[in-house]
Amino acid sequence: MDTKGSRVRELRASWVLQACAAAMMIPFLAEVFWASRWPLVHDAPIVHYIVFLMSKGFVPYADIVDMNSPGAYLFESLGMHLFGGDARGWFLWDLAGAGMVVFGSAWVTGPGRRAAGVMAGSLTTIIHLADGAVNLGQRDWIATGLLLLSFGCMFQMLRGGHVAWLGGAALLVAVAATVKPPAILFGLVVFGTIASGGCKEPRRALLWALGGFLAPVAVVGCFLAKWRAMDGFIGALTGLIPYYASLQKTSLLALFGTMLGRLDLLLLALALGAFCLFLLRRGWSSYASAAVLLGALAALAYYVWQDKGWAYHRYPAVAFGLLFIALEIEQGIRAGGMRARIAWPAMAVLVLLLPCAALARERKSIDRMDTLVHLQSDLTRLGGPQLSGRVQCLDMTHGECINALYRLQLVQSTGFIYDFVLFPERPTAVTDALQSRFMRLISARPPRVFVLSEQDWPGGGRGYTQLPRWPAFAQFLQQNYLLETQHDESSTDKSGYRIYVLK
Repeated sequence: MDTKGSRVRELRASWVLQACAAAMMIPFLAEVFWASRWPLVHDAPIVHYIVFLMSKGFVPYADIVDMNSPGAYLFESLGMHLFGGDARGWFLWDLAGAGMVVFGSAWVTGPGRRAAGVMAGSLTTIIHLADGAVNLGQRDWIATGLLLLSFGCMFQMLRGGHVAWLGGAALLVAVAATVKPPAILFGLVVFGTIASGGCKEPRRALLWALGGFLAPVAVVGCFLAKWRAMDGFIGALTGLIPYYASLQKTSLLALFGTMLGRLDLLLLALALGAFCLFLLRRGWSSYASAAVLLGALAALAYYVWQDKGWAYHRYPAVAFGLLFIALEIEQGIRAGGMRARIAWPAMAVLVLLLPCAALARERKSIDRMDTLVHLQSDLTRLGGPQLSGRVQCLDMTHGECINALYRLQLVQSTGFIYDFVLFPERPTAVTDALQSRFMRLISARPPRVFVLSEQDWPGGGRGYTQLPRWPAFAQFLQQNYLLETQHDESSTDKSGYRIYVLK
């Protein structure tokens, strides 16, 4: 009787999970269809523009002042090469990331339980796309897909595969870390698998893992050597990057408050329910949930490490958290008894309420194009192609200045991509050196046009409050330039701008 009941539960669970995974495709495809019409905005055109400047001979980290890691440039170049540098190409690149997330999740859950992985990966994608166009193709999204594939390799080895799969797991973690360095935390899970006796040949596994980690490091080294950018990269590692990391830091309580505000309490409730299911196991022999739980903890550390609480920083935590939840619900339904009584309501919340909560939060109208359209028009009127090499942005993201230059294919006067290093609230040795460098460049060859954004990051002020913080530049601007036009923007998601022209 017990065997017959167990078979019935297995069959019922299998059908239910497959039906739920199929039902998840409805909001998944709806989100994909909506995202296919999004414009290229916010962070994506900035890194696109850096790749564009590199094609014009600008050296990363030497000529270009930016805090992204080498892997970010390599992956951005790959996405642009494969799908094109326009909005449609970037949507397809994001969709490739979604493919990695769904496939990686299904690979982790394994044979006979693929539906749980598909469900977790699809719901992760729904939550990602519900964040709006500003998060399309974010580097954390690509890193999330790579990390899930890494766990897929690790699980393939744990299920009896060759130890070489652990080399693949280490390789993918290292690749993800070249895109977003905090991903290196997941390497602890990979090496922890070796140390805990999770593989039969620990010495060979260690060699494979070390080889996997070193291969991307070698690729990054070749990239920097090719561009002769090693000195600039080391300078950024010791100067610009730590300075950027120190800005807009937030407390641990605020970090998790922000995460809960974005994910809703439903996901927290599901995670607690899944953890209860995990504790109710009769045995602790199943490596799957334990390893995924470790991945979720590493993902939380990844989120905390970045210490800013931005939406895309939480993507690994969402992906591994949902994977743990789906895996525990699936096993709870199959087990019956008390675990099934917890698992069935949790499944209903996962399939019905959580997608609805994500869709209800969707920021479909976040990207007003007024500022970008106005700025493109103004730059075209002031010379268009003739401004190439003679125009300079002073903006972070909201003023859309770099986006306008990318769309018009105009080269900047300098490689300074952001203005937060030029107008610091508290000057440091790093900002002093960058200010001096910027002033030397613009004094030697003054741009014909300056575009000054109203946005003041990280201070958050409006009304061009950054100018008084650098009196030398304010004086240079007053003596040599005339205010040609000013565009005011009432939206909090965008910024007005001023255009100054050379006298």
